[in-house]
Amino acid sequence: MGNVKIGNRVVIVTGPVSTGKSSFCRKMVEQYKGTCRVITIKKANPNNAASMSAVLKAKDSIGEEIRAKSFVVIQVQSMTYENLVSLISCIRIMGYKDGITLIMLNLSEELHMDFWRRNRRKYKIGLKRLKKERNEFKKIVEVDNFVDPNVTCVKVDNPEDVVFEF
Repeated sequence: MGNVKIGNRVVIVTGPVSTGKSSFCRKMVEQYKGTCRVITIKKANPNNAASMSAVLKAKDSIGEEIRAKSFVVIQVQSMTYENLVSLISCIRIMGYKDGITLIMLNLSEELHMDFWRRNRRKYKIGLKRLKKERNEFKKIVEVDNFVDPNVTCVKVDNPEDVVFEF
């Protein structure tokens, strides 16, 4: 079991499709003692990574929570490194200057395939696309330092075995 220390009011959770992002966010909200809002940034096109247009659609909700000084979890479907940096920049432009926790759900291929097989959603992507998203996500996971030094990166290899520390 792994502990994930959350020391910031803004948390970004990202990972390829079928890695348990929604369940992970629900678990975080359940363990948090206080008001929390989860904002999901969905893909504009299911064949592409979450785009900046999807980020811009969510910016008002994100800004509102930042101004209210709420604990906010931003759930992002697979995103390019460039768009992830842009999301963090948008959060800064909205006036949030404190630290951001970036949680990357980086499952082993075996566990990821197991999650994919257990997926209960109406829409289930094909195995070919799942592998493509895994490969694209590796580019983000391999980056050690983000442009913003106040971003704490946490890599989670099994979202079902996490205990949060706030």
